[in-house]
Amino acid sequence: MYAPTGPGAYPPPASTAFSFQSLLRRYQTVLTQPSVATFDAELPSANWQAVWIGLVILAVVEMVFGYITALEGRAANLPGPTLGSAIGTLIGTFIGFFLTVVILQLIARAFGGIAPFLTYTYVLSLVYVPIGVIQSVAGIVPVLGGLVGLAAFFYGVYLSVLATQSAQRVSQSKAWWIVLIPAIAAVVLFFLLVIVFGLALIAFGVFGH
Repeated sequence: MYAPTGPGAYPPPASTAFSFQSLLRRYQTVLTQPSVATFDAELPSANWQAVWIGLVILAVVEMVFGYITALEGRAANLPGPTLGSAIGTLIGTFIGFFLTVVILQLIARAFGGIAPFLTYTYVLSLVYVPIGVIQSVAGIVPVLGGLVGLAAFFYGVYLSVLATQSAQRVSQSKAWWIVLIPAIAAVVLFFLLVIVFGLALIAFGVFGH
């Protein structure tokens, strides 16, 4: 998994035991000290335990604050929280994260990236989890929470580029392309679907009456 020597070699994996406090410090460091060097220092610590625990934390936070938001919506005669929506949030957190990592990993390989899947998953989780927590907590505040969530999203994109540049051993320009290509593709697909839907409505004469 780790190349011991040569250009782009990875440092040897750390042998220290998992620590919850250490994981929280890693999140804080990534958020407050954004740089490729910050992620370089995290590469030897890649482990599945930190990934899964981080995702569990995020899933619980999203479920709790999503419930609070749904209660606020019910006060405005909107559908209230349900068990199904809570379970969907839990499952969606994991599916959304791993689907994102798989897509980015495939694109990174096309750009010459060399990161093992665990390593890339780990460094991206150091971004995904705290950014997701910030967005969930801010989401309960009308308007301002949306602005904070949007700012957190763009900051998360920037951190993901740094994490990609570090783990995949690619240039900054390639790292930007790796991270942005899925977003660009999603936007293009969205507009194509809107156009197709609009043409379908015109074809069936919906706008003709």
